[in-house]
Amino acid sequence: MKTMNLLVLALGLLVGIACTKDGDSGDPENELLTKLESKASQTVSGNISGGKILGTLDWAWSSSNACFVEPAESRYQGKHIFYQIELPTNSIIKISLIPNDASTAMGLYAYSKASGNVTFPEDLNSAVTCEADPSNNNGRQTGNRSVELNAISNPYSIMIGVAGAEGVEDAGFKLEIEIES
Repeated sequence: MKTMNLLVLALGLLVGIACTKDGDSGDPENELLTKLESKASQTVSGNISGGKILGTLDWAWSSSNACFVEPAESRYQGKHIFYQIELPTNSIIKISLIPNDASTAMGLYAYSKASGNVTFPEDLNSAVTCEADPSNNNGRQTGNRSVELNAISNPYSIMIGVAGAEGVEDAGFKLEIEIES
């Protein structure tokens, strides 16, 4: 009887795992993430209205991430939405953010982690590298944004964040992504 109960339990677990959509743990953060194919060139349209306002931005200026500076915090206080893509070894990824309305204040950042790793910003203890559009730190708050990351001896998982500035919760955009090998 004990063996039968264990067998039924194991079968139930397998059925439960098989019925779970890949990457769907019921976590609402999965709804904020779009996984992209690693193609040489692609354009993706999106809107931050489906994103969320992050509870903290401390991760961005911690010394283990150094993504953007604390004085630029208000430029990332709107809604955030995320894209993840794998970057092969010996490659460079160029990401450009083009707001549908050039006068909308938006931010772009991207960070790399070990290949296959998906870590949202508020859980980011450290990154291999993190880059934010430098003009967002230096004063200009509108217009196109761009960042570039590379993978030399290891492949990486790249998390791309698109954020509205403080008070910006609905803004359409295009991401142009190019991978050079």
